[in-house]
Amino acid sequence: MPTIFLSHSSRNDALATSLEAWLKRNGFADLFVDHTSIRLGDKWTEALRRAKATCRVVVCLVTPEWLASDECYGEFTAAWYAGRRIIPLLAIEGAMLDEKQKNRLQRVGGEYQGVDISAAGAPTTLDLDAHPEIAEPFKAGLRAAGALAKIGLDPHAFEVDKEIRPEPFPGLESFGDTDADAAIFFGRSAEIAQSLEDLRGMRAMGDRRAYAMQGASGSGKSSLMKAGVLPRLRRERGWLVLRSFRPGADPMLSFACAISQTAQDYGGHIVPGEICDALYTAWRAASVRDRATIDGVLRDALDAQTETLRERADRQKATMLIAMDQGEELARADSESAKVLGDFLRAAIADTSPGGEPVSMMLAFTVRTDSFQELQTSPRFRGIPTRPADIRSIPTSRFASAIEQPAMRYGVELEPQLVDALVEDATGQDALPLLAFTLQRLWQKFSVGRVGLTGYAAVGRLSGLLEDAAERALCAIDPFAPQRPLVPLGAGHPLDRLGAHVFVPALAQIDIRGAAIRRVARLDGFNDAQRALIGHFADWRLVVISADEVEVAHEALFREWSRFRQWLTPERARLETLRGLESAAAAWNARGRNADDLLHRGRRLREAVALRGVEEYRRQLAGNADVGAYIDACRRAQGRQRLSLAAFGLVVLAAVLYVPATKAVAEIRFQRAELAAEQRVPTAPILARGQGADRLADLSTFRDCRTCPEMVVLGAGSFVMGMPGPSHGPLVGPVPAHRVHIPRFAIGKYPVTFGEWDACVAARSCPKVGDEGYGEGNRPVINVNADQAQRYAAWLSRLTGERYRLLSESEWEYAARAGTTTTFYTGNTITQYQANFKNSGVNATTPVGSYPPNPFGLYDIVGNVWSWVADCWHDNYEGAPTDGSAWLNGAPMMSVNGTLRCTNGVIRGGAWGSDPTDLQSYSRTMYYPESQVRYIGFRVARTL
Repeated sequence: MPTIFLSHSSRNDALATSLEAWLKRNGFADLFVDHTSIRLGDKWTEALRRAKATCRVVVCLVTPEWLASDECYGEFTAAWYAGRRIIPLLAIEGAMLDEKQKNRLQRVGGEYQGVDISAAGAPTTLDLDAHPEIAEPFKAGLRAAGALAKIGLDPHAFEVDKEIRPEPFPGLESFGDTDADAAIFFGRSAEIAQSLEDLRGMRAMGDRRAYAMQGASGSGKSSLMKAGVLPRLRRERGWLVLRSFRPGADPMLSFACAISQTAQDYGGHIVPGEICDALYTAWRAASVRDRATIDGVLRDALDAQTETLRERADRQKATMLIAMDQGEELARADSESAKVLGDFLRAAIADTSPGGEPVSMMLAFTVRTDSFQELQTSPRFRGIPTRPADIRSIPTSRFASAIEQPAMRYGVELEPQLVDALVEDATGQDALPLLAFTLQRLWQKFSVGRVGLTGYAAVGRLSGLLEDAAERALCAIDPFAPQRPLVPLGAGHPLDRLGAHVFVPALAQIDIRGAAIRRVARLDGFNDAQRALIGHFADWRLVVISADEVEVAHEALFREWSRFRQWLTPERARLETLRGLESAAAAWNARGRNADDLLHRGRRLREAVALRGVEEYRRQLAGNADVGAYIDACRRAQGRQRLSLAAFGLVVLAAVLYVPATKAVAEIRFQRAELAAEQRVPTAPILARGQGADRLADLSTFRDCRTCPEMVVLGAGSFVMGMPGPSHGPLVGPVPAHRVHIPRFAIGKYPVTFGEWDACVAARSCPKVGDEGYGEGNRPVINVNADQAQRYAAWLSRLTGERYRLLSESEWEYAARAGTTTTFYTGNTITQYQANFKNSGVNATTPVGSYPPNPFGLYDIVGNVWSWVADCWHDNYEGAPTDGSAWLNGAPMMSVNGTLRCTNGVIRGGAWGSDPTDLQSYSRTMYYPESQVRYIGFRVARTL
């Protein structure tokens, strides 16, 4: 399918022929023009809708004849539904139009900025070369839309602005949301085109999900959204794109500033504080109403605050796109401001527009892949369904374009040998941010004439450059002064101690995987000496200061700077405690400060209280009133529990009577069960080779070898899979509910443990994986990706001669439900004494078997660790197998070492850090198959 499709009436064939010749003369040769009297009509419409044909641009020759043609208008609407870029060429000057033609013209003009070609002779003739004022904008629009295949979505369609962007390389910071940044953002045409088509298609189809651009740290997702997607959508009349914003310390104020800045773009003036006050007032008034009414009240308030903006932009009917960068910041925020913004975002996309009309508001945001699960379970995103878009790092093959083209636009040539050296050096997780930082340093030192390999060598090449810059910033060396050899500072030097107090914990935190990630801090939380040091790091572009806040420019600094890693190591335990404390306090506060949500007690509470004794952590806690209130509430609750235990003991001693188990007794029983599970040895009989497990009775247990997992035989049966009714999950939910027939099979009694995994490691068939300090032995193996789980099952198959594998998703749900039809197999609720999840307060894995089994005798089927299943991710169950097999077809695939794998996998069951909703029998989550994280394991199945 060609890049450009030319939609025209057969009665304007001569005009189409002239346009076709002009397009080919100007390099736009990859096009399709139907010169026959047989219109494509509905066939073209259906092809666009069904197959998402590869054309990027639809050029419509809008004449009176075109407006009268149902086939031509059908081509327009089909392209609109499919998310294609549409460029109308208007040739209707002086024409008398009937009502149908006027309505169609209004629709076309309301969606896209047209180009009037009447002055060039249309519709009778066409001489665009004689009218550059018409031809040049038309060519620019075609290039920007990707109609010129060799250029793609051309940044040259945007003007270089050296006042806004003085240099072509942003360093560790992401590209900004400006045309000036779009002008130098190269190498991402394919991803920009896909995102634009996704958003246009979602808008046209009334898809109210939020568009979640998720990728790893350093993948360039923020730059892609801000410099790639948003500036291009702004040029389409069907959109009113708000300036992008980050939630930051005050999410509502950040959102209000985005509205205010957008108004300034159109010559208006709206005070952010006034926007905030009006939205807060509406929110407080709405909070006493039911959910449906709340959404309506909040939406009305949002419309009122943006009405002036729509009028200034003359886009009253356009779709307003709210663009939020780093959505994980909102998920982690625990302030009232964050809660209010979450409610307004939900209300914004809850609007339902009439059929056939585009939605009036949409939400797009970026989020780190390793934070996506956290976002899904966050109360800030409750009621906000998402459509994830996988953003991968720019391929190495495109690095040369991303390096050379921005410099050329600024009039500087890079030696080919330098480009080759940069591409060769740029490897690993942080290749892109390190490359950007290196280019920025090269530009600052050699941005006159020609930058060569010698200059690159002079700054130390890419390896070690970031560490060198950080060390010089620590020593307060001016980045533009002559750079002499650096004398390293020893540990314990006053500047070393000062730096440690600045970065940990104020600017760094630990995520759920134990990796260091950045934290936004207020400048007024630092003393004068610390602020001066922060200023030096800002001079080197290693930290970013915005108003009264500061943060590290990119987490690559944490990974590449050895001194920071030395600061981090002794603080890991405290940072883990701080993370768990902040998360628990946020959940406690969001749920109404219920006593059942006070998760810190005993050792965990002592560690939390101890943070108050360390100055840097005390200052961090002082900035969060909810955390202080949470600690005090936990201490009071523990005091009451001790009194209750003492009273309980006296009653037992005095009366020697049976007393119904209290929460304290249940806690003791759990501790005994956990100890027994830790010391558990397999008891299932080992089958002799050839002794068929298929002859065992249902629910019998067995092993195929001494180190093999214990298995449970499950009888054949059928069940209703999924959740009846509409989805309320963070992704498209487990619908439609459908009946599945499951053949007889065997399933692991427990998740695969470290002890069982290590047998495969000893056989050199599985890699050694870390336990994150939780312990090995009878604890579930973690940090295993989907491919490694498959390798373990394949090793078991070779070892035993039997067919071991991962469970299918339907087998997993059949086993988890164990004949029940309630929300959980435990009923419609689940408690901290029935599974290891967030409410249990353990905050780590427990030995398998610490909690009671489900009715099939399966332990930890929910909680403790998520479980990989064999299926590829599908958004819903439409077309899912009903025979219990894994669903692999019809999903995006990728090649790994020549073997096709699912692009997106499925995990089931929830983990130790999960909300209760993840433990529901029908809950499901998408995850990348290559991910190795500390909350995902697996259990095996065996075909009988």
